[in-house]
Amino acid sequence: MVRARWRADGAVTLTRDEMRERLAEWALKQHSDGVREDGSTNDGEPMRRYALHGEAPLSWCARMVRAGLLVVGPRDLYEMGSARFLYAWLLEHGAERVDAAQRQTEAGDLRFLLGRGGSDPLTASGKDGGIHHVGVGVGWIGASNDGRFRIVDGNWGDRVSLNVETVDDPRSLWLRWPV
Repeated sequence: MVRARWRADGAVTLTRDEMRERLAEWALKQHSDGVREDGSTNDGEPMRRYALHGEAPLSWCARMVRAGLLVVGPRDLYEMGSARFLYAWLLEHGAERVDAAQRQTEAGDLRFLLGRGGSDPLTASGKDGGIHHVGVGVGWIGASNDGRFRIVDGNWGDRVSLNVETVDDPRSLWLRWPV
């Protein structure tokens, strides 16, 4: 668990690594809290926790990540309601690409997915290979770094899910922040 240090003005000071560790802890708490939609409407608890005032109930994976980032660090992420925009903004502001094939992925790194598989009509038709999803990496399976990594995904099966994925999936793009 990350222990915060407080400055004289009341602000918390964390290192980059501590911020990523805190994001991973926060994401795991969202999963353990059992956050899920009311039906399959993108509405309900995810909207109450992650949406900004006035946002429509749309796909909420990036909103969950944005909410976590706002808790642990960057304060100017209010316009990020989509995975595609979040990815572009982070790259523009100095986020580092992570070489997942070299097993450099760490807890708190963000995993972006190109397409959503065969259930996505745009991906299945070959018309769009853009970024459609973002999740928070929370740690390796076992000590061997054999390529299996745990990821907390919002809006995965209408809930916050804890998944195990191979880090070198060609559909995955990994970024390390903070910026």
